Amino acid sequence: MLVATDIARHLALRHLVIDYTDLDPDASVIAAINENTFGFHQQKLACAYKRQFGNQQFLHVRTNLLELARANLYGYNNKRPGLTGGPATARQMARFYAFAGGLAFSEEQVAAFDEYVAMTEFACALKFASAWDLFFIEHRMGAWHSGVVAESDVAFDTVVAFNSRDMIKRILGIPEQTRTADNILRGRLADMLPEISGIPINPKNYPAINAKRR
Repeated sequence: MLVATDIARHLALRHLVIDYTDLDPDASVIAAINENTFGFHQQKLACAYKRQFGNQQFLHVRTNLLELARANLYGYNNKRPGLTGGPATARQMARFYAFAGGLAFSEEQVAAFDEYVAMTEFACALKFASAWDLFFIEHRMGAWHSGVVAESDVAFDTVVAFNSRDMIKRILGIPEQTRTADNILRGRLADMLPEISGIPINPKNYPAINAKRR
């Protein structure tokens, strides 16, 4: 929140902070969310947005493109035993799915991914993209992220920049090893938004704005 507030101040943007710590969720909103999706991400937050902004009066621009641009799955998991090169088989996908979700591995998961591999002609796709990128695009975004969007649909309509095939094509044209190098994206951000180049990215601790910035 402090980082977002600082960024908004530097770019002269209006920034509204919604405190929903003590919010009592609206039962009718929760019921609508449960009708939309089986997932559970931030139901209380969706209720807070609904209360703050009213019924479908706002548009939410949302994106996970930077996770793909930074090749997050590759960077964090490619060195794990049995996953070098990414989950390229149904069994590898199931094992990674169980590991990433903190679930017990099961043959039912393998069967589900077997069906996915057959229906999508996955082997053909591997000729053009890495297994890590495909898992991120088709599973993380297709399964997890779509559920998150459906959950918040009670509060606002969502536009997802991730849906731009041109942007994804350009990102996938860069090798994963290059994408995992933070200095690449940091350099681009510094070129495009020098006003906020001094603000850290995902800091563990964010100190008060220093005197120089004031």
